Amino acid sequence: MTGWKIFVHSLRMILSNLRSALQISLLGFTLTTIIAVAAYYTIQQGAREMFVQLYPFSVTLRGSVPLNFFLLTVLYIFVSAWVAVAWHRFVLLEEYPTGWVPAFHWQAMKGYMKPALILVVLFWWVYVPVLVAVIGPVARNGPIFSVLPLAVIVLTMLLLARIALIFPAAAMERRMSLAEAWRATKGATSALAIIIILLLVAQIVLGQVVLAIAAFAPIIGAAAYAVYSIGFGLLKISLLTTGYGYFVQKRDL
Repeated sequence: MTGWKIFVHSLRMILSNLRSALQISLLGFTLTTIIAVAAYYTIQQGAREMFVQLYPFSVTLRGSVPLNFFLLTVLYIFVSAWVAVAWHRFVLLEEYPTGWVPAFHWQAMKGYMKPALILVVLFWWVYVPVLVAVIGPVARNGPIFSVLPLAVIVLTMLLLARIALIFPAAAMERRMSLAEAWRATKGATSALAIIIILLLVAQIVLGQVVLAIAAFAPIIGAAAYAVYSIGFGLLKISLLTTGYGYFVQKRDL
């Protein structure tokens, strides 16, 4: 039941501190949503011309969609780290927000961004190609093998969850090695698996609800997607925060 308790506690931390949660996340996650949309359009047919018009800096990069995508990814990580560090420090260090623009903790953000950027590069340039080239053909061999990609994704998320405590540690400007994070979550595999499953199910179910709303009322659907995006973005950060408090600081749930 530890996984369920961590999930509920993380959600409760957001709901019981809703004003602070919005002060910390609203601006940042609005920006990340805009960045994500821009990144999406860079990989669409004809996106280069639109990108030149929307973003002046891309004029010098015209025709270089991969480079534009990389720059947007770095910007996305920067803004996400800004929000995540503020929330981690709010919960773990009781640093309350004083306005609607979260405080910048540059040293903490640098410690947060470095491993995040490495993981993103490994994801796009190693993990995804291997998944497509190796797992994809195997999955087409029959219905039993078709669940293999999902199983690999869940296993990958589980492995990442074992080392993810380095991020809250970085937010407090404390250096935590991968080995330390791995040891801290020893014996917690089942709890982490439950958290991952709960998160995936919640995202899929509520995502379908948002799509259904958008199909009938696009404007309301856009608002619902904004709530969905901000809510799950903050929930993931809150799960990391609760995990650090429980596994490392030995706090009660």
